[in-house]
Amino acid sequence: MASKIDDVDRAATSGNREMECPRREIYEPEIRPVVWTAGVTAILLLALTACLAISAIGDRQIDPLLGAIGVWTIVPPVWFWGEYFFLYRKHGKPGTLDLFKYGQQVSGAVWLAVLALLTILANAEHLWS
Repeated sequence: MASKIDDVDRAATSGNREMECPRREIYEPEIRPVVWTAGVTAILLLALTACLAISAIGDRQIDPLLGAIGVWTIVPPVWFWGEYFFLYRKHGKPGTLDLFKYGQQVSGAVWLAVLALLTILANAEHLWS
């Protein structure tokens, strides 16, 4: 019996041979632990950033929030660049470029949303006065 996810995959790819299964592995097996570790680290850092922002607002200390903005401004784009040039180009499976780009696009949207939220919080004068 097919699962609901399988049905979605079939619907997304039916009639369009260019579409790929979103669950398809894009990296060779030897590099997957590096990418998995980076993903888990990013999720943990996102949680840490949320805690830091809540603490900064509660303590009325803007400096930690400004530091987080600096980190979120620089680190994710550097990761996206490094992942493409040093991981994907060397260890990516053939035929997965569109899937890789889609993952980068979704990740970039999350990065931008976090950065925008941190910036809005830092500029919300009523929180700091």
